[in-house]
Amino acid sequence: MSFNELKRSRSGFDKLQTALEKDSEGTKSYSDDRYWKPELDKSGNGYAVLRFLPAANGEELPWVQYWDHGFQGPGGWFIDKSLTTLGKACPVSEFNTQLWNSGDEVQKDQARKQKRRLHYVANVIVVSDSGVTLFTDTLSWDNVREKVFTDDSVIFITEEQDTLYGVGFESDIELNNWKILKPTGVFHEEKNEK
Repeated sequence: MSFNELKRSRSGFDKLQTALEKDSEGTKSYSDDRYWKPELDKSGNGYAVLRFLPAANGEELPWVQYWDHGFQGPGGWFIDKSLTTLGKACPVSEFNTQLWNSGDEVQKDQARKQKRRLHYVANVIVVSDSGVTLFTDTLSWDNVREKVFTDDSVIFITEEQDTLYGVGFESDIELNNWKILKPTGVFHEEKNEK
């Protein structure tokens, strides 16, 4: 395509803009379903039993921590990990220090809104609020199929307290629709006598 043809085709930008505006209509959800959250009662209280698994080989603690920033500025949203996680200087944190040390309350308020947040991530055993428990060495999330899965050995305890064993597992995030890919052991089904 020549430069002149390219200049004449600029009208296609309006179509792109219209399509972008149409796609951005509606409600957006920023929740991440890969992280399990307990069901809440009417008062907003949730309950779950978590057990920390031992630290990985070569690690001192059974969790990792990281810092991030997430705030809206004049040019849009800034969401990124903080370099302080790696023990390096973070430009956002340094800028916030300058704002805070200025003594100006407006700048201090801006620094409060831009402060870094601390997060912890750990390997745990979760006894879900429904009573389902899954034990395995690894558990991964497939964002395309929206399923958790593992190829490792599993022990799965159902709501009825049946303990199932096998190799390989996949499920929706709520552990409602699950399957053990290669079940092992013997399953006894009780028959109701009339």
